[in-house]
Amino acid sequence: MNVGRYFGDGWAVWRWQEKENKWGEPDKEWVKHLDVEGIMRPLSGEMRNESKKDTPISDHRFYCNPIDVKAGDKIKKDDEEYHVNFVQNVMNMDIFLQVDCNKLPSTERQEYEE
Repeated sequence: MNVGRYFGDGWAVWRWQEKENKWGEPDKEWVKHLDVEGIMRPLSGEMRNESKKDTPISDHRFYCNPIDVKAGDKIKKDDEEYHVNFVQNVMNMDIFLQVDCNKLPSTERQEYEE
């Protein structure tokens, strides 16, 4: 069974990259890294206390074909935005990726230039 048949388009991976500003000085901003087909599924997420720190547990999982995505990236579709926590190549078979994410509340979402 091919899981790719459930993937939909419209998803984009955004990456925090260094660019030069208009004065030629280094500056960082979110830039669109690539477009991707996939499907986002909700998980049961919560905060737990480990070593006196709140450790986030992913509340969504994004399934897609193997692509260049890493922890710290953002996945975006329409008005939904997710922070990437962990990327797993299931059984190292290069068939599909499981990307664990947290949905960002609307107060933490940013405007991006395409």
